[in-house]
Amino acid sequence: MCETFETDEFYQKFLTSDDSKETTVISTSLAINEQIQKLNDGVDMLAKQLQTQVREQHKSLLLEAQNASKLSAAVDLVNHHMNQLEIGAERLKNKINTPYSLLSNQTRALARLHDVSHILRQSNRFLQLFHKLTPDSKDIAAQAIILFEIELLIENEQLNQIEFIRSERLAAANIKQLLTNTAHHDLLNALKSLIDEDKAVKSLQVFTNMQVLPKYIDDLLDIFIGDIKHAIKECFAGIQTKKVSERKSKAGNNVDQTKPKPSPGKPQGTTASQQFSRKFWTALESLFDEEIYNCWKQINFLTECLKKVVHQPNAMNLFESVDIEKNFHDRLNDLLRISFTNCPPYIRQCLVQDLPKLLRLTKQLHTKCENKLNIGGESLFGSLEAGYLEQCANNLKITLIAADTPNQDTIEAFIQAAEKELRNVSGDNRLCGMVTAIFIACNKEFWTKIEANIKIGGDAQQVFDVPNTVQLQNITNANIIYEQSLYVKRMIQNLGNDFLNSRSAQNIIESLDYGLKIVQKVVKQLIDSMKSAAGIILLSIHREPGLNNERTVSSAPSLYMKELQEFLFRAWDYQISPFKDKQLLEMHGKELAECCVELFVWNVAIIRPISSSGRQRLKSDCQHLENALNTLVGDLSAMSRTFRTLRSLSSLITLTPDELSKKSIEIDGPVSPFIVLLLLFGHAGSDLMSPHVAAGWSNEKITEWLSKHVSIKERLELVTGALQKYRNVVRQKNVIKYDPIYPIISNYLENVYKNL
Repeated sequence: MCETFETDEFYQKFLTSDDSKETTVISTSLAINEQIQKLNDGVDMLAKQLQTQVREQHKSLLLEAQNASKLSAAVDLVNHHMNQLEIGAERLKNKINTPYSLLSNQTRALARLHDVSHILRQSNRFLQLFHKLTPDSKDIAAQAIILFEIELLIENEQLNQIEFIRSERLAAANIKQLLTNTAHHDLLNALKSLIDEDKAVKSLQVFTNMQVLPKYIDDLLDIFIGDIKHAIKECFAGIQTKKVSERKSKAGNNVDQTKPKPSPGKPQGTTASQQFSRKFWTALESLFDEEIYNCWKQINFLTECLKKVVHQPNAMNLFESVDIEKNFHDRLNDLLRISFTNCPPYIRQCLVQDLPKLLRLTKQLHTKCENKLNIGGESLFGSLEAGYLEQCANNLKITLIAADTPNQDTIEAFIQAAEKELRNVSGDNRLCGMVTAIFIACNKEFWTKIEANIKIGGDAQQVFDVPNTVQLQNITNANIIYEQSLYVKRMIQNLGNDFLNSRSAQNIIESLDYGLKIVQKVVKQLIDSMKSAAGIILLSIHREPGLNNERTVSSAPSLYMKELQEFLFRAWDYQISPFKDKQLLEMHGKELAECCVELFVWNVAIIRPISSSGRQRLKSDCQHLENALNTLVGDLSAMSRTFRTLRSLSSLITLTPDELSKKSIEIDGPVSPFIVLLLLFGHAGSDLMSPHVAAGWSNEKITEWLSKHVSIKERLELVTGALQKYRNVVRQKNVIKYDPIYPIISNYLENVYKNL
């Protein structure tokens, strides 16, 4: 039906939803009757459709109508209940408001009565306490308790508005002031005399009972610090410090108002005169020994009195908040630090120049105060230490600038200046440590100057002739370093046992290693050259005539040994002996002796061919070598291992292969099993080549290889390789039997491996 209406041109004009007020134009193509008839038909169609839908939804429409009637009844019931509730609430409000208004009025009246009652009770308590006050009472501590309670009452603003007790309030304030002044006066007198402890305790008890002890102690400290501050001003003005004989209740009263003031623009004393310096240090000594010390005694006395007060009632909590000693120490340190930092330039110059004297005054004060006074340290003297250390460094450096090349005079001047500076600060470990660091730095600069004149390499390390100009210069410089180290050690001894056992002395001794390394570098290049030359001479043993000949053995040394002896005697006498550091020479002498013995052992072990008389000559050479080495070390027997090695080799050289193989195997013994194996090779035929020959090495290369490869396993592998090569040669030549020495070497090598 809707589609019919929407598609029909006539009905479409009636379906258009247009909010404009224009009148719908009816079609003119139809007659009026036809249009009316068509409208009637449309209305009938709608009526039929509505009737159809009503019939179809009849039950639902009836149910909705029924629910609507129930809802209307429920709304009416709720509206009725709301009206009843409003009526009940209005009735309840009337019942509550009336009693509330009455109760509120009564409560306000009761509060006013309570305030009046409280004021009356406080007034009554005030009057009772006031009548207990007796200005002439001797028990001032009990009076103080009363005054404290009265003070709490007077602080009430309501009570202050009461007119009838105004006179009593004024009288109580006057009594409090009188009692405070009496306690303050008694305490100052007790502090002045330091004997009337009971009076001081009673005075402190008064301030404790008044609950003003911390504030009073702070005020008292202000007086002490004010007195010391005034004394410092007098010191800086060049006036002899006077002991403060009387302490007043205010720090400002301690200043002498009659003291004449300096003229405007005029400095207070001369800046560099000895007279001013003497007066200044006299005044400063008086400041520490008298003024500060007397203040400390009074602080100490006051502390002891406070310890007795602490056991009194109401004193524990107050005493816990009062640390008078710490506060005094802190404030005194701050005062001295500020005074020393902000002092006039001429005063600062005096303090910097004689800082050790100031440290001694501080230390004496600590000792006098039984080390209970805690002042000093970096925070106090830090601003002065920088200037003093700079001055100290300049005093030391100026002794080194005087000469381009350091000499004996330079050493003496430098050590004298260092000893003076260290002696000045020996009483203060901290400053002494910093001066020691400066001395060590200057000492290093001294060595650097010397090191710049030392030559290394080239002509400086030749050892086959008398010392040349370069070597003589090296010897002179090395001896200067050694002499300087002796002066330093003597200086440490002169500074006394306290300094000798200090960390500063230990640091100085440790710093001497730098100079020792310079000397050692000079000596070591000569020792290395001597080692190299000794190695070349010992290699000539393989060219020694007669070692493979059978002839009578002479007791004289072989040619190579004679050359070695002469070289060692000459080089040591010319090149090494002029050095004065005998301890260093002894160390390098042992090093050179060990090297000579080691090279001798290696070369003797690889000599081939060699006869029995040649072995005897080598045994004799062992003794000659021992005599030659005694020149280097004084007594070779003192070098137990080197001595045993040389003596053991002397006994092994002449042994037969069987005797050698039966020797006990000692891996770490004086003679290594590897050397025994090399000696066994010396008894073999030419086919059984020595390990280095089998490897194609020269005598020089084997000694070089042995010096770099100390592992016994590596050395045994070299022997194993030689035996393997010998076996290959035997197979290639179809030799029927091995060399008689081969099984001896093989068995001995096997036993050595077992002992590894």
